[in-house]
Amino acid sequence: MKITKHKILSILLIVSLTLTVIAGCSSGAGNDAPSPPASEDTPEVTPEPEAAPTPKPEETPAPTPETSPSPTDTPEILGDLDITVHSDAITLPMPLEDFLSLGWESQKSEPLEKTLEMKQMYWHMFVKGDLYVHLFIANLSEDQSCTVQQGTIVGLEFPQVWELPGGIKPGVSTKDDLIAVYGEPDSESNGRVFYIKYGFYINFMLDDNDVIKSLNLIFAMHNDFETVS
Repeated sequence: MKITKHKILSILLIVSLTLTVIAGCSSGAGNDAPSPPASEDTPEVTPEPEAAPTPKPEETPAPTPETSPSPTDTPEILGDLDITVHSDAITLPMPLEDFLSLGWESQKSEPLEKTLEMKQMYWHMFVKGDLYVHLFIANLSEDQSCTVQQGTIVGLEFPQVWELPGGIKPGVSTKDDLIAVYGEPDSESNGRVFYIKYGFYINFMLDDNDVIKSLNLIFAMHNDFETVS
């Protein structure tokens, strides 16, 4: 029995030592295992460069719209505008002295002696019996002054009776008659029809039936002149 016990104890001790050795080897092997080397096939990650900002295209200024023509855009040349005023046939521009020779008189004599400097214009009423008309008289000289009486008629307003070539006259002629003689108007506004003819700016006033009521006209260069009183 003693031999048997000794054998059993020896066997158990051997088994215990064997297990201890195995456990120690396993633990050492786990701690000493080297880390796997980085794969040579793994590409190196390089940060992408920031994209350069896209240049902003230069802004092109909007084109300047063309302006509509105005009376001052017409050639600075006065043609011959024929008109009959109270049975007197006149041609504009006309020296005021020639107009006075037809029997017309200034409403007041004093203005005729008024001095007009270069690029100056005067507006005044003239009478012949019971008739009247307002005239624009200008100094068209480029180098000297003159009196109103020595000036040139370059426009008129509100004649009571008048007639233009082609039989155009107030109270009878219509807008269609104007178009038949002068063509389409240069512009229209609030019962008025405007033409630019022979260097003059002509304004016809119409009634509700498109019949001509009155007439004003002035040379197209009038904006370059100073109106004096």
